[in-house]
Amino acid sequence: MTITLEAMLKSLDRELVLRRNVYRKRIAEGRMRPEEARREYATMLAIRICIADLLEGRVVVQKEIEESRIADLLTP
Repeated sequence: MTITLEAMLKSLDRELVLRRNVYRKRIAEGRMRPEEARREYATMLAIRICIADLLEGRVVVQKEIEESRIADLLTP
């Protein structure tokens, strides 16, 4: 089975939506610290950005995730 980078991006997009919803719920229930949710979400977002960069032919070593890209994770 071959999984294309495009398919990976689609899957990551779905995963990011799922994690956003789950993390918000866990934070509200006190089952997850906001810092932990932000770190986990930012990590997955960095993976998504790296794969998008690969598709565009850029070399990727690491990604800095701006706070604004994950800030709304904590808002219901």
